[in-house]
Amino acid sequence: PQQGDMFYDIEGDPHFDGGLEYLHGVWTGGQFRAFWGHDHEAEARLLAELLEFFRARLAEYPFARIYHYAPYEVTALRRLTTKY
Repeated sequence: PQQGDMFYDIEGDPHFDGGLEYLHGVWTGGQFRAFWGHDHEAEARLLAELLEFFRARLAEYPFARIYHYAPYEVTALRRLTTKY
């Protein structure tokens, strides 16, 4: 483990029109940070906020890692960054 490590998970709704990744959660430093989006406009905004959070955290802790629970997170982030 490295100081600043993050644990990341996504919750999505495949039945929402076009699908929706409505919650990105990050556990780090003993705290949970939630990034919520209830429509596609908010989904784009939360993605930008999430990526900025990751950038700032990694700037502060350059050896930190982002752990995720399944291949889904990487796949979803690739899809979202292409979409937005």
